[in-house]
Amino acid sequence: SLVVRFELMAAKDPKVAAGLITETLEAAKKGIMDFTGKDEYRFGDITKVAVSKFAEGTMSRIHEYTGKEKYEFGDITKATVSKFTGKDSYVFGDITKAAASKVSNAAGAAVKQITGKDDYQFGDITKGIVATITGNDRRDR
Repeated sequence: SLVVRFELMAAKDPKVAAGLITETLEAAKKGIMDFTGKDEYRFGDITKVAVSKFAEGTMSRIHEYTGKEKYEFGDITKATVSKFTGKDSYVFGDITKAAASKVSNAAGAAVKQITGKDDYQFGDITKGIVATITGNDRRDR
């Protein structure tokens, strides 16, 4: 590392420089052994452990999302559809129905916010906007 290089350049005594190199190598070896869990390093050990840890974390998140212990192709899609539709099994059209319902609920909430009414009648939005702009609450007239 850069710090070790500066320390080596600053070391006037060859024994101090050799000691710094030894300490650095020992620290690197300890870090590798701690990471891999092995007493001896072989080429590729770091990559294997990194990939394994990544895969374990990914599988854990997939399990949490899907609720299934063992992943099978399509499980993520099935879980996503189930979460979106609120149904355990899919029937053609469920996604469209759920989407329409969500849009309708959002639109209804927006209309209620503008008009102040639970039920919409033609002209309510215009009356609500005019009342907001002018400060006159004429929505009930």
